[in-house]
Amino acid sequence: MTTVRARVHGPEPAGRGGGGQQLVIRDTTAGRPLLLFVHGGPGGTMGNAWFRRFNAALAQDFTVVTWDQRGAGRTGGPPATCISRYLQDLHDVMLWLRLNFPDRGVLLVGHSWGSVLGLQYAATHPDHLLGYVGISQVIDMPRSEAHSYQWARQEAQRRGHRAALRALTRIGPPPYGAREVLTQRTWLSVLGGDQHARLGAHHLLREALHDPA
Repeated sequence: MTTVRARVHGPEPAGRGGGGQQLVIRDTTAGRPLLLFVHGGPGGTMGNAWFRRFNAALAQDFTVVTWDQRGAGRTGGPPATCISRYLQDLHDVMLWLRLNFPDRGVLLVGHSWGSVLGLQYAATHPDHLLGYVGISQVIDMPRSEAHSYQWARQEAQRRGHRAALRALTRIGPPPYGAREVLTQRTWLSVLGGDQHARLGAHHLLREALHDPA
C-alpha cells in the first residue's frame, strides 16, 4: 500500500500559524473515491496505530486521508481558538484534495468534535462532497455533557465506588473548565462509559501492537 504525506498551506503567512496542515494519504489507487477523516478532540489525531488497525478494511474501497488539525499530531503549533479557523483549514484541505485528485469525489467523515466541523462544512459546501458521515455526531453538547455526568455519578453510586463519587460530587454537573472535563472523562473511562467492554485499554493496546506500520 502506498502512503503519501503532504502539507496543505492556506492563504495566511507561515509566521501566523500557516505552517501547513499535515495529511496522510493511504493507497492512491486510481479511481477510488477519497475518504477524508476529521478527527475529534480537539487534538485527537487519527494518524495512529489504533485507527489503522481497526479501519484497515476501508482501504479496499477508498483512498483514506487523515488530517491532523492545528495543534494535533504532525501539524503541530498552537490549536485554533475558534470554529471558523478550523473550518477554514478544512476548506483549504478540501480544495487541495480536489486540485490534486480532480477525478475523485470526497466522502467526509467527522468523529466527535470533528463531527461539529464536518456537519457545518457539509451544510455550507454540499457541492464539494459525495456525502457526509457523522460518528458520535454532536447534536446538543450541553445535553450530552449533562447526561454523561449523570451516568458516571449514578454508576459510581451503583458500584459503591467512593473515590469516583467523591471526585464527581466535587466538580458537580457541567458546564466545566478543562480540569473538570479531564476529571469527569477519567472517571467515565474507569467506570466503563467511554468504550464497549471488549474495547478496554488493554485490548486496544494489544490490537495496536499488531499494526505493521
